[in-house]
Amino acid sequence: MSTMINILNVRMLCTVVLLLSLTGCGSGAIYFSPTNDGLAFKSGRIAVISGEIDSLGTNYTKIVTSKLKEKTNFTVLSQEEISKKVSNYPFKIKYNYQEKSIPAASFSNQDIKMIKKIQSKLNVDYLFVVWGMNLRHELISDRYGYTHYYSMGVLGDMIQYPSGEVVAFTDFSYTRKSKLWEVLSFKKSNYYVNSLIEKAADEHVDKFVKVTASGKAK
Repeated sequence: MSTMINILNVRMLCTVVLLLSLTGCGSGAIYFSPTNDGLAFKSGRIAVISGEIDSLGTNYTKIVTSKLKEKTNFTVLSQEEISKKVSNYPFKIKYNYQEKSIPAASFSNQDIKMIKKIQSKLNVDYLFVVWGMNLRHELISDRYGYTHYYSMGVLGDMIQYPSGEVVAFTDFSYTRKSKLWEVLSFKKSNYYVNSLIEKAADEHVDKFVKVTASGKAK
């Protein structure tokens, strides 16, 4: 597992800049990137694990799971399957920032043990630990009255087995700008948050498909 920690320490969190990025993420977004160039991904069993226990994190994980099942040729475990096999799932898996100027992360020893326990129950080829977090809302006045900006951050580490090494990672923020008709229709907060999750997950999974060359034949 030491390899996992070393790889994680080279990452930088994509900064949320609401007004510079009206939709999607600004420059530096890493939707899904292998840790080594030329790394080949094999189709197999995969489980997406939420590193958060709140509704934002768990809902994001559910949507990513659903889209992976829909768009890839991986055998994707549902969140219900994971909950049946792993007692008390989901767990809070900490993402530890170690430097002030360059946010870097690593799993704690306790979380490494937890991840090993999860894998022992699921026996998959890949564990994709995902953090959907830091929901933000800005209300900006404009000539039409006002515009909503909802944003969230997404981090992720895909661990390959049996090696236990992190082979790909995710690090981006996503912003969803309200449309005029939505404002005039007095859409509620849940509407925007659900739409934000859906659109962020689409970008995330589309990049996953491209990098892993795992798209289903059309």
